[in-house]
Amino acid sequence: MKPIEEKEASKQYNNSLGNSSQKPNREIDSNSTLKSNTQTSSKPEVTLHLKEANPKDVGRGIIRIDPKDIEKIGVDVGDIVEITGKRTSAVKLMPAHVVDRGKKSVYADGIIRENIQCGIDDKVIISPAESKQATSIVLKPLFSKALYLPKDSRYVVKLLEGLPLVEGDRIRTNLIGSQGREFLVTSTIPKGVLIIHPETKIRI
Repeated sequence: MKPIEEKEASKQYNNSLGNSSQKPNREIDSNSTLKSNTQTSSKPEVTLHLKEANPKDVGRGIIRIDPKDIEKIGVDVGDIVEITGKRTSAVKLMPAHVVDRGKKSVYADGIIRENIQCGIDDKVIISPAESKQATSIVLKPLFSKALYLPKDSRYVVKLLEGLPLVEGDRIRTNLIGSQGREFLVTSTIPKGVLIIHPETKIRI
């Protein structure tokens, strides 16, 4: 996301915060596949229903939630957070559009939903993440290499710069002369929640 867009989003977020002091509800009904144990985790979290993301957000590695929910988990606009369904992934957090607020929902694209192995209307948990810079990652193309695969991995790094991920995630980028292409992150150094930066080494 461009710095100007994040700055504007942060401004809108700060203006929209209410005075709510309600603590996040860690309970999930018996029909949910999620489990939250208050004795083993002290991280603030919020439980929300998955909804389809705006088409403009597809492939950007972001989710959108109500600014009041952002406040509950003690993070800021643009921070990296964990999203947990049957699996945990990492995403950048942005405020929901005004018309989408107050619905106890999180808006995520199909790639993110696949990474956490959940579908529309499933319950997921959003919580703060401790992220690190990715030293190196290995990507497996989920398409025929004959379609188009750049020889210079630095080009791919530039396209993916700033993207949060964990090992096992699927990620998407638009290569020159092609539509969006997906890759599987098969290995990372170090492990955990990572962010791709200009010095990250990528092997395909």
